[in-house]
Amino acid sequence: MWPLITLALAALAWLLQVTLSNEPGLSPWAAHGVWLTPLALGLSALATAQVLQQLLVHVLRSTLRYRSGAGSELLQSVLTIVLYALVTVLFLHWGLNRDLGSLLATSALLSAIIGLALQPTLGHLFAGVSIEIDKPIRVGDFIRRDELEGQVVAMTWRSVKVRTVRGSTIVMPNSEFTNRSLEVIAADVPFRHEFPFFVSTEHAPGQVVRTAMQILQSGLPGALEQPGPSVLLVSNDPANGTLRYVVRFYTLRYMERAGMASAFLERFWYALSREGLALPAPPAFWPIWEGAPALWQGGDGASAAVQPSPAPRPALRAAPVQAPVGASPALQEALLGTVLAGLSPALRQAWARSAQTLHYGRHERCEGASIKLLVAGRLRETRPLMEAQASDDLAQLLQALADPALAVPGRSRRLERDVFQALVGQASQVLGPVALSLCEPIATLTEDPWLAWQALAESIPDATARAQFLQHAPGQSMRVLSPGAWLGWAHALGLEPAMRECRVSQGCTVLVWSPETLRALLRQASGQDHAGLLQQLRRQAAGCAALSSSQWLTWLRTDELRAA
Repeated sequence: MWPLITLALAALAWLLQVTLSNEPGLSPWAAHGVWLTPLALGLSALATAQVLQQLLVHVLRSTLRYRSGAGSELLQSVLTIVLYALVTVLFLHWGLNRDLGSLLATSALLSAIIGLALQPTLGHLFAGVSIEIDKPIRVGDFIRRDELEGQVVAMTWRSVKVRTVRGSTIVMPNSEFTNRSLEVIAADVPFRHEFPFFVSTEHAPGQVVRTAMQILQSGLPGALEQPGPSVLLVSNDPANGTLRYVVRFYTLRYMERAGMASAFLERFWYALSREGLALPAPPAFWPIWEGAPALWQGGDGASAAVQPSPAPRPALRAAPVQAPVGASPALQEALLGTVLAGLSPALRQAWARSAQTLHYGRHERCEGASIKLLVAGRLRETRPLMEAQASDDLAQLLQALADPALAVPGRSRRLERDVFQALVGQASQVLGPVALSLCEPIATLTEDPWLAWQALAESIPDATARAQFLQHAPGQSMRVLSPGAWLGWAHALGLEPAMRECRVSQGCTVLVWSPETLRALLRQASGQDHAGLLQQLRRQAAGCAALSSSQWLTWLRTDELRAA
């Protein structure tokens, strides 16, 4: 915009110069163009510099380095200064007919004063030039020094801007980067992150390392598969009775490594609980010494007052810390009694005694070809995407969105929080500020992420933008499972060829049975028990709505048929 304005002003100045210099009756100062000619030349020089600057920026921005986001503003700033300085010199020499040699000689003292005043600024400038030449850091790289840690987001002729993990921006002069050592983590090079954890010496190191490696290889968010992760046993602490392990994994998301370590430790706790192990619990200590009042030791305070007390000798006693894990046994028994209400009491008790209790952390897969009952927490279960059923569900959702009575603002969301945030984030890139108002009613009407993305895509008029938006959509339909939901029945009964994938939304507790164990229990059940369980599975177990009596009897006789 400014180059066009300057060009227009230069053209106007030239027009006035041509018009007024030949106009009779004007003053000699205006008629001979004493001030119009230098003004027109100055505006022309300024417009030329601005146009060349825009061309220079366009050329720099088209290079591969800038397109990849690694280009800095330093080179652009230095070239702009050189360009304007060159245009100024040419204007003084050709436009004002000044002798540059005498001008520079007479301004030596002024240049020295300006140089001394701008010494810090010039130091930052030359430091920036050295950074641009050596290229020790690039935009997008991560840096670390003492308490400073963040990502380089901009490099100018005077300073470098670093965004910290807290979201703030630190502006550091260029000389700070050249005067002291600095650790640079390239944005496109994997960084190895390490953090320790402690496990009791009572547990076999091989079992601990194997469990930790299973977590690292189970799709830990942000951790790279290559180079591969590792777990090392590095030391022991005899005083606390623990072994010190170190987890190592590589990542390209340097600023998020603390969250990755937190996700690992959370999953590790649940994995240890499934292995029958536990992290060392911090003991609760309190001082007890021989000369303490007898009231503190459970005796009579009056008798303690008449007995002389020896010199206190401090000693520490550890109090065991008991913490509940997942759902309580009473809650599990109550929920199981509700779910199996159609069975006889004896069969319910046998069913409860044969269950194994497992705990899972967030984003873990609830795997295994077994039959499970969710008793605490939440799960996301994938559903087979039938074309006809998917179209019907989407049509019903769109119809509900069009009904003002159903899409009421302020209704609680059914869509989970992380899914809703991802939906709004992607929609904002396409729809802008209206994305949130469009996502809110969708989140109140469905809990299926796939349906939510498809419904919002209908609000995107541009086909290219809609396709780009749907590239980030979930590939499968999902349903959210709450306590009381069954898992694995359809696969165990042979109604589905594979187990449905289940991921944990919250830390959850499940009761697990092997199909062989349940078959052995149900062979001793009455016909009324079988009928009640069959009806319940048709209503509540996913994929079992069309379960027939013959299929049920065939499953009960599976072991006999295999033996035959």
